[in-house]
Amino acid sequence: MIVRTWRRVVRIIAADTIALVLFNCSMGVFNFFVERYFVGYHMAQWAGIHLLYNIAKYAGAGICGWMKRRLRRALGATAPSATKKGRVWCAAVDTVALACYQIPLYIVFAFLFGAEWSQIRLAVYYAIAEHIIGGWWYGVLSDWCAHRYVNHKPASTEAVVLKPAACD
Repeated sequence: MIVRTWRRVVRIIAADTIALVLFNCSMGVFNFFVERYFVGYHMAQWAGIHLLYNIAKYAGAGICGWMKRRLRRALGATAPSATKKGRVWCAAVDTVALACYQIPLYIVFAFLFGAEWSQIRLAVYYAIAEHIIGGWWYGVLSDWCAHRYVNHKPASTEAVVLKPAACD
């Protein structure tokens, strides 16, 4: 029983991490250009911020997923596919959870690498806009990963033995 519970917890954390990585790979395409050219980070500053920020972000991805599930449960947005209103409500909850998790982490690491407050403010405005535009996509990826890795029941645990085809 305890082993089964721990396996489920590990699968939940893995699904949350995979969803966050997929979201950041798909939505973070313009991040480098915005932060380098509009915000004004130096290359070493940008690299340092994002190196430590991404390590911390992915190491704690389970917290973001936990926040999403708790907010959905508390606000009654547990069924994203039930109605159009339910989908919109779930998308809003996913956006809030994602922003509440990622933005404070970003601010801490930006301050650690000597970014000015005006630079951090511009980067946070961009992050908020990015989360408003694409936060729903994190929820879709998170639900898909949870279905794939947590709720999925394998058909059989027996090894599949492949036999060579008979030649005519």
